[in-house]
Amino acid sequence: MTAPTPTYWLEPTEQVAAGLRRYTRRDTDGGWTCAEGWHEALVFTGTEPAESRNTDHGRVLAHRPDVAHDDPRWPAECARGCGYQFTDGDVWQEWQEQLYRRADTGEVVTLRPRRDYDPPGAPTPAPPGAMWNAWWMPDTPAWRGPDGMALMVRLPDGHDWHVDGEASNCTRKGDHTHKCWVRQGDPRTGSVTAGKDGDTCAAGAGSIASTGYHGFLRDGVLTAG
Repeated sequence: MTAPTPTYWLEPTEQVAAGLRRYTRRDTDGGWTCAEGWHEALVFTGTEPAESRNTDHGRVLAHRPDVAHDDPRWPAECARGCGYQFTDGDVWQEWQEQLYRRADTGEVVTLRPRRDYDPPGAPTPAPPGAMWNAWWMPDTPAWRGPDGMALMVRLPDGHDWHVDGEASNCTRKGDHTHKCWVRQGDPRTGSVTAGKDGDTCAAGAGSIASTGYHGFLRDGVLTAG
């Protein structure tokens, strides 16, 4: 039985984690392993200011000068240890990752999941229980709650749940006058309940189901069930 997981709010900071990423293109369908031709590596180069604009939903990442391809900081080979050496034709990506601050502890974290090949200096991923506003999502009732937020919650299995989105087993698909999960409470306090108390569909009893987790969000706590 998975232990209860308290939720907490993430507030975007004025900083981004910057890095340099190389990866191979996938021109055909396939998996995401080295054996299937997918290779990648990311080196974090530091923290930089983000641009803050007067928008309704959040901040945008800062513009940065291009990094020359002969810069020695660019990764030379796949980080997964397969030995693949990147070529000039592989993708050169200047990576930026918004940094967030936990309202409960003040710790600065990122939304990027942890990977076993993350390099030294990689920002700390937000642990399960994190809640944040996905401000980049479309500004329509299909994606947002009554407070204008597109609320996301990181589940105990690491999956991110879009609370204001449509459930896979929704019985009123395409009807955006209802919510599959009706949420109550202010996410910024960390105390939210998501259930069926309101204009909703007949899908489930307000539970959440992902690949490795099934449970409920009640009074700011994720409980398995």
